[in-house]
Amino acid sequence: MIITLGPATAALQSRLGWGFPENASVDGGRIDDLFWLMFWVLAPFLVAVAAFVAYCLIRFRAGEGRPASHIKGFRTALGTGVIIAILLAMEVPFDVIQERVWADARAHVPKADDAVQIQVYAEQFAWNFRYPGKDGKFGTADDLTTLNNVRIPVGKPILLTMRSRDVIHSFWLPSFRVKMDVLPGTTHKLWFQAAKAGTYEIGCAELCGLGHYRMRGLLTAVSPEEYERWLKQQAKDLEEDGPGDERKKWDLWDAKP
Repeated sequence: MIITLGPATAALQSRLGWGFPENASVDGGRIDDLFWLMFWVLAPFLVAVAAFVAYCLIRFRAGEGRPASHIKGFRTALGTGVIIAILLAMEVPFDVIQERVWADARAHVPKADDAVQIQVYAEQFAWNFRYPGKDGKFGTADDLTTLNNVRIPVGKPILLTMRSRDVIHSFWLPSFRVKMDVLPGTTHKLWFQAAKAGTYEIGCAELCGLGHYRMRGLLTAVSPEEYERWLKQQAKDLEEDGPGDERKKWDLWDAKP
């Protein structure tokens, strides 16, 4: 980033108790910096415009025995046009900075073989997750499935492959600064990397029906060692208890590549 305002603003948020949710992502700081750069640069202009509008409402309004004032003339129109052009031109630097941020993020997209791969099947009103088993392949008997809960290792890139069973959903991880719409009939990919251990909320950012408010999940980031232990325990539970009913949901996924 050209200007880094994120850390200072984050400290202010923590002291005041407001602002963004905790950033748990390796790349989340870039997004925060971009937002706060635009906020602090544009805030003075917002205040200035609001003050100018308030002044005009008081200065030129009609009153008792006094008609409203009107500004006329070519020079006034030209000056107004120049001001508007300057304000529009101010957007260009932000577009350049924004493109740099996203280009940097895209440059770090992991290869499938280097990432922890998880499939996400959205439905009204739940998130279904599937991990490959010991064979490393999806769609086999040793796949591991969970409902509304996903576990990932800290420090490793996570690559999600997502589909929807019914309507448009939007997979949202506020603490990781990532969000992706999931449309029926299409496959979407999303990646991120956890920087710290913890439990974070998964939300649906698209109004997907009357039960939309219930479409909430949890993401738990743990150490790589704990993650491996969890996978082994899940595999053991699958061998002892057999597949649950939720595995049947994946038949439609496997039938439509």
